[in-house]
Amino acid sequence: MSKLDAISLRDTSLPKIKVHATVVFSILNNFTRRSPRDSRVIGTLLGEVKDGVVHVTDCFAVPFTEKVDELLVTIDQKYHKSMYSFHLRNNKRETIVGWYTTTTEQGQFLNDNSSLINNFYRTECERPVHLVVDTTLIGDNLDVRGFVSKPIYVGEDLLAQSFQEVKVDVAVSDSEATALYHMINGQDKDSRWEEPSIVSALPTTTRSVEDAILQLQKVLDSAQTYVDAVVDNNAKVAVSREIGIALADSLNSFAAQKASANQQSALQTRLQDLVMVSYISTLTQTQALISEKLNEVLV
Repeated sequence: MSKLDAISLRDTSLPKIKVHATVVFSILNNFTRRSPRDSRVIGTLLGEVKDGVVHVTDCFAVPFTEKVDELLVTIDQKYHKSMYSFHLRNNKRETIVGWYTTTTEQGQFLNDNSSLINNFYRTECERPVHLVVDTTLIGDNLDVRGFVSKPIYVGEDLLAQSFQEVKVDVAVSDSEATALYHMINGQDKDSRWEEPSIVSALPTTTRSVEDAILQLQKVLDSAQTYVDAVVDNNAKVAVSREIGIALADSLNSFAAQKASANQQSALQTRLQDLVMVSYISTLTQTQALISEKLNEVLV
């Protein structure tokens, strides 16, 4: 049992955090654009709470200054309130659920100033969650950890804030996963990430069909190699009854799915539409280039 599981079992009231991948990207973007005098950044988390799960769907950065040695934190509250009011105009369902920060230069997830910042966000929501993104990249993975605070009282006096770690799940939708895949695999192998001229675009419909056919061909070649090895009694290949049944079912389903006249007509119409869209796109690009050249000549 991990340490996090043990803490969660002892206190069932601890919430769970489900943060969208776009929020993590926004935090990293805020960190890369920070002022040279700042070693980390903070910001406000937006979302909603459902059935004990805090769904973090958006965030925005908040300017601040801190002095760790003097236990001093100054937050631009006016900027924070203005940004939140602007956000409510577009999405009233998302409310303040907590705050985020990045690790310190020493790789610390929490320090003494964390309690001071958390006290401010306790005035903005009932029980703020604290999300920390590891920007030191000491490990192999990008670490995202979540905390909630509990006040420690001595009598009637507040002594300190105790932070307890909670489970964090990074949610990635199908569209986000597709974009990430092409952002990573669409880069040139001999290029560097810091070159701004490198752009990875989503594949066109024709390219997607081509890639799908090539992938299908690889699967069929692999299945053919396996069947040939089984027929030749190759000792290196383990005979599997389940694989044989799966291959037979696949062949039977393919033979049963014969395109009707209407389906063939719809497929042909779809293909013609794709050709027309490709033609219009090329024509639009050509007109834009001609217009740009004309403007350069006239200027």
